[in-house]
Amino acid sequence: MTIFEGLLNKWTNILKGWQTRYCVLDPTQGTLVYYTSRENVRKGERRGVILLKGAHIGIDVEDDTTFTIRSYGKTFHFQARDIEERRKWLCNLEDTISFNTINTDRLSSVNTTLFQKRILEADGILQILIDRVEELEEISSQRRADGKENCYEHIILSSRRLIESVKHSIVSLQLAKFFSPSSVQYSLTNEELLLSKHMDPQTETFLPPMNGDDKITADNNISLEALNIQDAVENTAKAPTLADSGSDNDDDDDDEFEDANDTIEISTCSPLSTEQDETPTAETNSNITFEQYEAAYEEAPEDDVAPNDGTIIKHIISQCSLFMDLTKITLPTFILERRSFLEMLADFLAHPDEFANITDYPTPRERFIQVVKWYLSAFHAGRKSPVPKKPYNPILGEIFQCSYDIGLSSSESTLTKDGPVPWASDHNVTFIAEQTSHHPPIASFYAECPAKRIQLDGCLWTKSQFLGLSIGVHMVGDATITLLDHDERYVLTFPSAYGRNILLVPWFEMGGKVLITCEKTGYSANIEFLTKPFYNEKKHKITATLFGPDKKEFCKIDGEWNGVMNAKYSEAKAAEVFFDTKTTPIIKKIIRPIAEQDEHESRRMWKDVTYYLKHKQMDKATAAKSFLEQRQREDAKQRAAESVKWQTKYFTESGEQKWTYGNKLSKRIQSQS
Repeated sequence: MTIFEGLLNKWTNILKGWQTRYCVLDPTQGTLVYYTSRENVRKGERRGVILLKGAHIGIDVEDDTTFTIRSYGKTFHFQARDIEERRKWLCNLEDTISFNTINTDRLSSVNTTLFQKRILEADGILQILIDRVEELEEISSQRRADGKENCYEHIILSSRRLIESVKHSIVSLQLAKFFSPSSVQYSLTNEELLLSKHMDPQTETFLPPMNGDDKITADNNISLEALNIQDAVENTAKAPTLADSGSDNDDDDDDEFEDANDTIEISTCSPLSTEQDETPTAETNSNITFEQYEAAYEEAPEDDVAPNDGTIIKHIISQCSLFMDLTKITLPTFILERRSFLEMLADFLAHPDEFANITDYPTPRERFIQVVKWYLSAFHAGRKSPVPKKPYNPILGEIFQCSYDIGLSSSESTLTKDGPVPWASDHNVTFIAEQTSHHPPIASFYAECPAKRIQLDGCLWTKSQFLGLSIGVHMVGDATITLLDHDERYVLTFPSAYGRNILLVPWFEMGGKVLITCEKTGYSANIEFLTKPFYNEKKHKITATLFGPDKKEFCKIDGEWNGVMNAKYSEAKAAEVFFDTKTTPIIKKIIRPIAEQDEHESRRMWKDVTYYLKHKQMDKATAAKSFLEQRQREDAKQRAAESVKWQTKYFTESGEQKWTYGNKLSKRIQSQS
């Protein structure tokens, strides 16, 4: 091995900038020495030295010239002249590190904490890969006319196959961590390189693969031979691919109704059926009073803490083998939130006064700004716990109704009596939601405030996708706000939700681009919910740009959707607080007591599941949930046998996969005039 030397730029913390350094790499000494000039090399006046034994090399995926070296807890940033120059340095550095590390410390131990860290880092790289493929798909859809569509489709297909293989491999590695070393032995092969070169999130450096003879020492001091994903890769190769299925979507056509355990689609491959034959035998417990049921629905923050003992992954292991075809996984009942998805939709009105106040502003611009403010204020209230939990999948025909007292003086109008919540008054904001379809699972919802002559109408359904150690829940649908006195309609779309690190300590975030538009006034807003970057610790960020009828930007908003958001208007010199979710109180929804509810209303329908979840009786909660879902299957089979179509109660079909509330405020006002 020979000495390699040349000029590199090095980042210096003192000057906060790049400084040119002459660098000398000595493989036999295992050092990289840098000087302020080549003349100082002859003088022996070195500026610094980096020990390369056990060092880690990192690259910036967005910059072709920079790389990092992490050695003994310190990170050094370098910049080459071009990509080819960087490649030469990386090759020589990797050879030097390998030579000095393998030959001097052949059996270094790495504990399970580092192993878990590397899995998470691999998952972070997977999310970047998924984002890049989505960007490629968008470019492809915009360039269909240039004659290169076949090329794009081939690249996208290959990329998706790679994503599926990486997904399976990451989950297999996570599963392998919980297997006894006495029953499974592995040896390291080159396939580990697929997942091992990834970045350290604290130092922004990529870590190299573990050496072939490394061992992983578990917390109980049992030595694990270095893990190998060869079998996982081979097993993935046997699974059906996109070409086999001929479809890009995750539609679950083989199971019309979900099972007792919520099933998440984790691949575009052909799914395996997981339908259970057991039929629950009991629906309710006659010893439980309605007061006890009500207490289980109390809206205090849930005291649940994410299990940090591998409980979720052990639940998965109990139902599958290590290298099974991972097209579906079933998640345990204890990750359920104690309410239906229909009730969670009502949290969009956690600040109903902001919603009703939209009509109070005199100009189209001010009204549009208030629409954006209400929209951005709505998301934080939906999370009762820092741990991501899944609401119940609504049963077909399920109903949820509530109202909000926003402090308006009472009126003598009787518009509310024929509205969505007859027991409310005209100065309340009222809300209703109905599960109008189960395949796809569409929830239709409607809200209004008769005193302010404003209404909201929409449909929404969720589509889940497995993303390695994350689950993405994409919101499909939109909503429309109508201001009756101004004849203005504002169309809103919704971001996606993500449960991260789902197999250990889960956390929640939102991501994606949404639009708010008003066709009549010409105002629009582009809003982006930013997912946590892999390179730092910033979470829950949003940015928004508001445009006037002339398509010119007049306001920019940034901040945190669950914290403080600031607005900077084009005519203002400084930003101002747009909305502060931390200091603005949530207005509690008013719901009829369970004893007075119809059997198809959410809280009454799910009362047993909620009660048992509250009291940590998971087996009984699962049985109660299974009872509802099995009854739904039987009802569907009976309708199919009798050729009877399901009839909704409050919403009417208004288009493909669209339903609208049948007795809107606008319709009732028109009938009275």
